[in-house]
Parts: sequence; C-alpha cells; structure tokens
Amino acid sequence: MKALGVPYKGSKAKLAKKIIDSLPPAEYFVDLFAGGCAVTHAAMLSQKYKRFIINDIDGRGTDVFYRAVRGERIPTEWVSRDEFHERKMTDSFTAVIWSFGNDMDTYIYGAKTESAKHAIHIAITENDYTECEDLNIAVKHCDLPMNKLFERRMAITSSIFESNNSLPMHTKQVAQALERVERIQAIQQLQESDALRRLEPIQQLDYSKVEIPSNSIVYCDIPYRDTNTGGYQPIDYESFYDWCERQKSPVFISEHEMPDERFKVYKSWQTHQTSSGKGKINIVTENLYIPKAQG
Repeated sequence: MKALGVPYKGSKAKLAKKIIDSLPPAEYFVDLFAGGCAVTHAAMLSQKYKRFIINDIDGRGTDVFYRAVRGERIPTEWVSRDEFHERKMTDSFTAVIWSFGNDMDTYIYGAKTESAKHAIHIAITENDYTECEDLNIAVKHCDLPMNKLFERRMAITSSIFESNNSLPMHTKQVAQALERVERIQAIQQLQESDALRRLEPIQQLDYSKVEIPSNSIVYCDIPYRDTNTGGYQPIDYESFYDWCERQKSPVFISEHEMPDERFKVYKSWQTHQTSSGKGKINIVTENLYIPKAQG
C-alpha cells in the first residue's frame, strides 16, 4: 500500500490502516491532532465514515493535505536554503517538502551538497544538465516527458548511481524533495472518491475548541509525553485527560503510556523505529487508549 498522508514528523502513516481497522464506524471521523493527515487518509479510504473533521493547531500539514485533495498543483520548483527560511511559516508546501526529517523548520539539504542536489533537481524537473556538467556529475540525458516525474527521477538518479563511483553516497541520494512531491501527488487520487465533498473545512484550533458532532469517533494523536513537541506548544496533559473523560463521543488516543487509573489499552502494535543518527533499529510498542469510563 502506498504511504498515507503528507510527509510529516511523527506521522502514523505505517500504522494508519491498522488504527482505522480497529475503530468502530460512525457518521463523523474527527482527527483533532491531524498533523500530516495519515490516519484521516486511511479513514477516507476505509468507507467507514461519511464526514471528516480535521484539526491541527499548526495547520501546515493539514493545509497541504486539503490542497492536494482539492487537486492543486504540487510545486516541483527548487527552493533554496534562504527561500526556505523566508517562507517556511507562510507557505505550507515549502515547509513540508523542503524540511529535514519533515520537521518543517530545518532545511532539507546540507550546505556541502546543496549545489550538487540543485544540479540534479533541475536535470529532473527542467531537463537542464548544465550544472551537472559544470560539477562533473555524469548523467544520461532523459527523453521521458516532463510530466512523468517519477519515471524521470528514477531514470536520472539510477544513471547517477551507475556513473559516479567517486561521489559520496549522501550526494547521490539527491531527490528526497521530489519523493515527497510524488507522495503528496498520490493524495490527489482521493478526488475520485468524492473525498472533498465529505471533508469539513480545515480547522486550526486548540483541540478543546473543536465542536464534536453526535455520532462521531474522535482520534487524538497527541504529541507524546516526555518527547520533543516540535512546533507545538507544550500540552497540559492533565487538562487533556480531563477533556477526554468528559466527552460523550468515543475517544481514542495514540500514546506510549497513559495513567492506568484513568485509561486502558484498546489496541497495541509493535513497530520498528530507527534511532536518529545511529541507524539502530528499536522495537517500540504503540498503544491506542480509551478512557476507562468509555468502556
């Protein structure tokens, strides 16, 4: 199955289908901390829900998702380091596509390799090989049409791997930004399922301010306690726990741990997680919780 949602730090893309398969059907699916909308994407494909409410207080990942569902063109033009820092807070596409580790804050490429990556990027997207020649990067010219982005990326990057044994591996791995463009383009297939008509206007509110209709399932992928919350303001977890227990609609929360006296595990999955910068793979338990008062 293709990756779900927008590329996003902390995305539940690998677990999204399992999460949705475990949830009961309802009229509304409410995603209160939607991030890159991977779980909402899986919910739309599941046909278990008729309407969708998406909220995220940052709003850049949800904005990209909504614009992709709406069928907007996904930009493939190169974004420089300076342009990224100028636009990352105001241009959602720039923040999502051109950030390192999908953190929407740090530029995707290192300064030492930026010129080589720019040369290969424009070879793929503009059929311009001048900078590759200037940098002595051997690449076979590609005759595929410009609208065949995936095929052009695969052909040109393959020729680079085959013809440039002296290039460092991190320089050869040149097209991360375009891979993200392709992933976002895949979201546009939702247009065929009438998803836009069923999607309520995107909200960018504190979770407690979102109105929950009757006959809803509420999903919360909160920033995990004792982890870096990134661009989010620290959450008052006790207030969040209180809010969950007050809800009339069923609430499902993704977390590693929650207070045993108030919440119970509804579902658990073992996932593999790579340690940042170390390459070590750890086995992590991802839990889906419900308030005990909920049943």
